[in-house]
Amino acid sequence: MIKRLSACIREYKKQTILTPVCMVGEVVCECTIPLLTADLINSIQNGCDLRTILLYGLKLFVIAMLSLGFGALSGWFAAEAAAGFAKNLRHDLYYQVQSFSFANIDRFSTSSLVTRLTTDVTNIQNAFMMCIRIAVRAPMMLVFAVIMSIRVGKQLAFIFAGTVPILGLALFFMIRSALPLFKAVFKKYDALNNSVQENVQGMRVVKSFVREDYETQKFSAASDSVRADFLKAEKILALNSPVMQFCVYTSMILISFFAAKLIVTSGGTYLGVGSLTSMITYSMQILMSLMMLSMIFVMLTMAQASGKRICEVLGETSSLHNPENPVYEVPNGAVDFDHVEFKYSASAKRSALSDIDFHVKSGQTVGIIGGTGSAKTTFLLGKQTTLKLRLKNFRLQGRVILPCVLLGLSPFVMQSTESILNICFNSSLLKYGGDTAVGAMTILTSVMQFSMLPLSGLSQGAQPITGYNFGARKPERVRESFAILLKCSLGYSAALWLIVMLFPRLLATLFAQDSAFLDYTAWALRIFMATSVVMGIQIACQQTFVALGNAKTSLFLAVLRKIILLIPLIYLLPLFFS
Repeated sequence: MIKRLSACIREYKKQTILTPVCMVGEVVCECTIPLLTADLINSIQNGCDLRTILLYGLKLFVIAMLSLGFGALSGWFAAEAAAGFAKNLRHDLYYQVQSFSFANIDRFSTSSLVTRLTTDVTNIQNAFMMCIRIAVRAPMMLVFAVIMSIRVGKQLAFIFAGTVPILGLALFFMIRSALPLFKAVFKKYDALNNSVQENVQGMRVVKSFVREDYETQKFSAASDSVRADFLKAEKILALNSPVMQFCVYTSMILISFFAAKLIVTSGGTYLGVGSLTSMITYSMQILMSLMMLSMIFVMLTMAQASGKRICEVLGETSSLHNPENPVYEVPNGAVDFDHVEFKYSASAKRSALSDIDFHVKSGQTVGIIGGTGSAKTTFLLGKQTTLKLRLKNFRLQGRVILPCVLLGLSPFVMQSTESILNICFNSSLLKYGGDTAVGAMTILTSVMQFSMLPLSGLSQGAQPITGYNFGARKPERVRESFAILLKCSLGYSAALWLIVMLFPRLLATLFAQDSAFLDYTAWALRIFMATSVVMGIQIACQQTFVALGNAKTSLFLAVLRKIILLIPLIYLLPLFFS
């Protein structure tokens, strides 16, 4: 299988070779950085001068840049090699299928061939990219990190001898359990695609015999079967992360514990603080490389099943063969069927068509009569059905554009008037309250905007649900969705009002610490948020009217609170209250 698939690399051999070469360079750089960091920390601990620190910093910067360069190049080459490999693989599969007879196609089924050309090729492409990149990086990182950890930490490196086998054993059992499930899933994919294909091709037949419910149940059964197998496999593979986390943090705890004892007992002669830091870094690199290997095994588990299915197609021999002396040039356009018969399979007992005698002379006109899906329209019209769009053919219709503009105008007015409102507030407060009032207003606005974010999210999340049910002519569900939105908005607004009324000073302390300023801000915050319950009703109603396409009412609600009520009151109320 590997030999057959490798033949599809062809002109992308250069990128395939350069990817692991660049990856080796990146691994070497990444494993060198903790070693230099340990030397730098130990040198600082021993009282080195600034020149030594700058020298180490320069070395670390150069190595980090080299690692970045090698990583970027490996990613570039890997993407180009994997995409090219998938292109060649699809090319070979497509041309192989073109040579198939009906018997060959029936052996695989059309839906299965579609799955192999799409899903299976994508799985192989992802696995190929991981093999030339991550599959090189992970073992190299593992080997280099183990060598460096032994060099730096000496006896501490034996901690990995206990954690690595645990992780390896867990990965073995996970892959062993998940592989049969992935093999079964791809076969069920074929059944799912087959159900879709039958419904698309035989749409009129299904409707004529009123079999929609049966076809829906058949598709649901195939879909549920795929979901159940994938869910079971993913549950098994989900154990990978907790096992990995357990091994990582257990290793870090053990390294920190034993290293601290060694540093204290030896006075820093056997193991320094810098060595401890590099040991923790190497432990992360070792265990992360093992996690990468587990990801590779999972991907290869899926790709193994896909690879076998692809090789089955590439290895299939077509039952169509040219005669000894095939004719490649036709002297005229005449077509002659002289007592022709046709079978879908060589093993069939009887022919599907027999004794067909059909003669068409060159230049004659042929009328085609056939059932739905026999490609009559495609044959007759060909490329004339291509749709070409030109800008000069577009015309804007006011009855379509204006409702869309009005629906978008409501949230636009809400956002654009916010800055106008702040200018009015600040000018009035500066006149009657001075800088203290303006500073307090900044806090009030911040609390308001932050607290209203969940309310805005609720209303905008309910908008598509309400709009969908309104378009589907389901008024009961529209009323139900609006009622739920109104209850949630009122509940949140009431809870917010209660918090502000009880703990205004606590909210103000998030922004300032001056006691007198906090007292002033807390007093103002109660007044500013006194009617916040009403805002929940206003936002819920406004977004619902947008969802229902009632642009005028939505725009009126947007303008009512800020422009009609708030801005005039900002300038009128100070005239009546001191």
